[in-house]
Amino acid sequence: MSKAENLEIMKKNGIKIPDFIIVEEIEKIDLSFSESEKFAVRSSYSAEDGEQASYAGQFETLLNVERDEISKAAEKVFRSYSKKNYRADISDERQKIIVQEMVNSDFSGVIFTSNPLGILNEIVIVIGKGAGNNVVEDKIETANYYYNCDDEQYFYTLPDDMERLSSEMLAQLVENGLKIKNIFGRAMDIEFAIRENELYILQARPITAFDDTEVKILDNSNISESYPSRTLPLTHDFAKEIYYRVFKSCVNRIIGGDTAEMLDNLLRNMVDSADGSLYYRIENWYSLLKLLPFSKKIISVWQRMIGVSVKTIPEKSVKISLVKKFVIAFRFIHLLKNTPKNMSELNEEFERRLPEYRRQIAGTADVDKLLKLYHQLIELIAGKWDITLINDMYAFIFTAISEKNHEKELSDISDLKSLEPVLKMAELLETARKFSLDSDEYYRARNAYIEGYGDRCFGELKLETATYRTSPKLLDDYVTLHINDEVQIRKIPEENVGENFFVKRAKLGISNREISRLNRSKLFGLAREIMLKIGINLAEKSIIDDSRDVFYLHENELQRNDLREIVRRRKIQYENYNSVPVFGRLVYTGRVFDHDVLCAECGISEAETELRGIPTSRGKVEGEVLVIGSPTLDIDTTGKIIVTVSTDPSWVFLIKNALGIIAEKGSLLSHTAIITRELGKPSVVNVKHAASILKTGDKVLLDADNGFVIRREMELQ
Repeated sequence: MSKAENLEIMKKNGIKIPDFIIVEEIEKIDLSFSESEKFAVRSSYSAEDGEQASYAGQFETLLNVERDEISKAAEKVFRSYSKKNYRADISDERQKIIVQEMVNSDFSGVIFTSNPLGILNEIVIVIGKGAGNNVVEDKIETANYYYNCDDEQYFYTLPDDMERLSSEMLAQLVENGLKIKNIFGRAMDIEFAIRENELYILQARPITAFDDTEVKILDNSNISESYPSRTLPLTHDFAKEIYYRVFKSCVNRIIGGDTAEMLDNLLRNMVDSADGSLYYRIENWYSLLKLLPFSKKIISVWQRMIGVSVKTIPEKSVKISLVKKFVIAFRFIHLLKNTPKNMSELNEEFERRLPEYRRQIAGTADVDKLLKLYHQLIELIAGKWDITLINDMYAFIFTAISEKNHEKELSDISDLKSLEPVLKMAELLETARKFSLDSDEYYRARNAYIEGYGDRCFGELKLETATYRTSPKLLDDYVTLHINDEVQIRKIPEENVGENFFVKRAKLGISNREISRLNRSKLFGLAREIMLKIGINLAEKSIIDDSRDVFYLHENELQRNDLREIVRRRKIQYENYNSVPVFGRLVYTGRVFDHDVLCAECGISEAETELRGIPTSRGKVEGEVLVIGSPTLDIDTTGKIIVTVSTDPSWVFLIKNALGIIAEKGSLLSHTAIITRELGKPSVVNVKHAASILKTGDKVLLDADNGFVIRREMELQ
């Protein structure tokens, strides 16, 4: 469908568009439709915005054309069809152009109704001052707005000389984008202009650069309680490995080892990280839940219990035989029946083995031995902890059955483990009031509290969190602040022996869930202690500056000797993440990636080995640099990574043979971005001083998934 047809469809649906006509013959241009003195003459070739690929930016568009110059401009646009033929034949009968009233815009830009890098539920608005060609040709600085359609939340990046859009104008842009997306039933690339606070849509085309048939859904329902805000790399590694091992053990227990191996890739991705925050990869959870008997009902209960806001269930399913389904049903019901017994055994074993682990950690300082203990801890959790997943389902199911008619009974649960730290804290405060913080009595009570509950705190599953166990002074400070508080705990009635069958089981499941959560905090506390001891070791050897810098590293980096620079970059990276909201849901079409938000500290010097910019077309390539100043068609770019200041549409001939491109200027809608997305070539733009720092012949790693360019001598982190 051509741009002309798209304009007609939008106009019929009430979208505000500058008046236009469609021209097929230069001799028949009639400008009586408008009193304007200036026009935009745009291409409108039917294959220009096709299903498989787009010619976006390849044909002429002329702006500010005077009335008496229209025929000449139209002829130039028609001629561009034959000159820019690099993918398909252009048949004469499909040649049309658009003559449209020129909007003398204060601002102009593009609305991508899905992030063209591959986030389906995110609208990206790129806007700059003046006419749209200045934005596309990188002649001016642009602002970027990222709007999450599920959260109805956004963030933005602004150049120094531009004020933030008003909430009203941003709402108009989003509303128009969503309306046009609904009109065409697909993601769209929409050009707009703003004049005197009036919004005009200039043209719209499909986004053809990504495939939305395979999606990755990141959802922070429930997980944000355990991993609030940002999560440092070491925690991400530990959490991802624990989820993998525990879920694999559970699948093995219910379904069998052969199926667990078949699902290995799925199980390795139960959680993922974006912008430094941990999310459920919820499509994988649904795939597992669909294997259970009565899966539709179980999924409904599970969604409600963990607070899933978007309840759409992905269609993707794991195919298993009917015999296997019967086996799963039998094993699952059997496990549910025995869950209380299994949980009791798990809790007893945990209490028995915990002191020995603490002794081993306390007596070890060597990094290799500490890492060995770390992996033993993971094996301990993986081998037994999967029963807690069954207990969660046990608690969810019986709570769902009971809550309609027995809500009050469910709220009265005695002896919850989660209340113990509060009660013991009240006793510690009483001891401090009675004997003072300098007394032996307080010291003994304080140490006993730390031994039992020192890992319980806000963000307790994040290894980087400072807890009462790792930082006892925090407990002293808390006691000092609250020494005169009176703690009142609601009296919970003892369990009624005559209460409802389902209520009793729901309470038992909830009680065991709270026990396992407290024990889980202790397990993660062990991992925290191990990593802090490794951090102390590395700091003593001056490999890192501070023991807590260890949390900015990945596990596979801990035995390296060049960690200071990695930590420095990671700290900047996580500082940048703070300007991005933690979204409730992100839907990716391909690889999960971070939003690229740069700060002033991210500037680079010629001496540095890593450059950073805005990723505009995903992928990673490694190769030799070719710096191009003035492009000519006889330059051989085959197998090279192009480095330049900026590009225009004619660069398609150079880019199509290259491995990828690095540009000093650009944005998500610059020609570099548009062309490379269409050709499937990795690209990073807005890389400061790239064409002067990098030299022809340099070998680099172009990481357009994350927006990095790294000289080959520097290993990618």
